[in-house]
Amino acid sequence: MNRYTRLTVLLLVFSHFPGELYAQGYPQNALCVNGQSTLCSTLPVDLPNLAIQTGYFPKTDTTPPSSNVAQDNFDWFSWQMFIALNWPADSSGKPLPGPIGKTPSAPRVWQGFQSPDQVFPGNGINTKSCAANKKGLVLFRTSKFSTNSFIEPTTPWPLIDQAGNYVIYDVRMGAVEVNYLKKNGLLTTAGQKKFTGSYSFPTGLGTSEGAIELKTAWRILTDPASYSNFFTSPATVVVPAQNSVTGKEMCLDVTVGLVGMHIMQKITNPPPFSNFWVWATFEHNANAPTAQGVTPSQSNQNAAPQKNSYDPLQACPAPTAPGSSYSFFSPSCTNNGASCTPNQPPAIPSKAKNANYLWQEKPPFAQTYLMDGKYGTQVVRCWDIYDSAKNVTAQFQAALAGTPWANYMLVGAQWAEANATEFPSPVMPFAAPFYLTNTTLETYLQLNPIIVNGKPSTDKPGSCIGCHNVATDSVNKASNFSFLPGYAK
Repeated sequence: MNRYTRLTVLLLVFSHFPGELYAQGYPQNALCVNGQSTLCSTLPVDLPNLAIQTGYFPKTDTTPPSSNVAQDNFDWFSWQMFIALNWPADSSGKPLPGPIGKTPSAPRVWQGFQSPDQVFPGNGINTKSCAANKKGLVLFRTSKFSTNSFIEPTTPWPLIDQAGNYVIYDVRMGAVEVNYLKKNGLLTTAGQKKFTGSYSFPTGLGTSEGAIELKTAWRILTDPASYSNFFTSPATVVVPAQNSVTGKEMCLDVTVGLVGMHIMQKITNPPPFSNFWVWATFEHNANAPTAQGVTPSQSNQNAAPQKNSYDPLQACPAPTAPGSSYSFFSPSCTNNGASCTPNQPPAIPSKAKNANYLWQEKPPFAQTYLMDGKYGTQVVRCWDIYDSAKNVTAQFQAALAGTPWANYMLVGAQWAEANATEFPSPVMPFAAPFYLTNTTLETYLQLNPIIVNGKPSTDKPGSCIGCHNVATDSVNKASNFSFLPGYAK
């Protein structure tokens, strides 16, 4: 019996129990990982008790799975991570008594994590005295990488919102990962040269968390009436001289709103997936509309015509009736008088004396780079969100009603199978969903192919796993899907 015959049999057996048997393999399919139907600050660290049958095919729709491994197992896990990491915390990162909306001005659990600039010697920022004794976030850290700045990760371009302000990015590392790097002498280039082993970050098991990395994206909010729609934080934006219109360092005290979050965590179970991390990406509901006529990515049984191809979509057209008001999309957007092309990076004027993107002293900070003097980046989502993510998000949003967190959604959770022989594909690891991007963190990479000339792409493919599969440290050694060891000096 081949995998398609087995799937047909399972569909017939499960068709009478559409909501009962689907997620039984992962018992923590609840708002809290302990099985309770209320939100909690308990961090999920593993996905035990998931059986894997030879020949399983990863799917991202709501039909019953061909084995006990189902997409919604990972979607529940991802939402539970998002809630636990965004739980209010004290100054040490310890969760405060709930509920999650009780202390909106408190820092979050993840803010107790360290940034790469703090972890790797020699990456500290020279802020003179402007960031001293400031409350909240210190953003726009300059380093040899762009992951902690206003330039989108792995690109040379910024993202500009419809108010004319840059989006800013921040990266954090959990204590388990930091301790692993310290223990193995991997915080410096010299230490990495001496390291004779292979990178293998710790995995979560029982109640012990594994390695965790976070990447967040923030809008600068200038209208106090909008604050209640976002998780907000006071922030000091440290703009170095080379990016300042004044030619001198600027220190900007602003209020920022969370618009995007990547979470990656190492797990132990199921074993075939343990080396590849679990990848979850979240966005604010009002970031951008979905492109006209697009489908979910491959691995969704309803994603025709893409389901039999590993190619990206050929186009990502703006919707004809976008509906809501968005942070990164305007139906009136024009560029040189013509309708704006979606997902195009801002251009530096040809007469500009400085090739860097510059910040103004006051908002709109990206005024120089607005299209027709008033429009920011015209962003659309190039893949529709798959059904399972929509269904799980609806349950969490209902539980979060009355808090800003109800305005966030799971874009997708990605996981990977180690056994490439199961698939007629040159890709290893094979990810579900195949393409997964965040409109605020990978705006310009959404349609980048994962396979080029029959081989996995090494040029920023539109997939978390596909992109991080080529990660190396500062001495070009494979670093177990993490780019952060590349900060070492």
